[in-house]
Amino acid sequence: MPQSPTIFRSYRIYLRDARNAIGQSYDVDLTSDEEAHDRALVMLGGQVTYSYSEVWERARLVCTVRKGSNLALRKKLAGRMGEIGPAKSGLWTLARSSGG
Repeated sequence: MPQSPTIFRSYRIYLRDARNAIGQSYDVDLTSDEEAHDRALVMLGGQVTYSYSEVWERARLVCTVRKGSNLALRKKLAGRMGEIGPAKSGLWTLARSSGG
């Protein structure tokens, strides 16, 4: 039985500073709102300049993520995800660890 193709949606993640100014934005293609939330959480945890992020899918605000929020989820993500960093295109890439 053939598998159905994975549907990707385009999200924009804004990293904001303490004054609510947009510091950086990243366009990412992901499969779900939950994955977009998790990506924003990882992006915030990997830097010290920005205090929270907003995740948008077109004109729809998906979620906001504050730095330091949901420590348990951050620990879980750190254990199952590999390194994260900017790709040459300016988008963030995420490499899953070989352990699964």
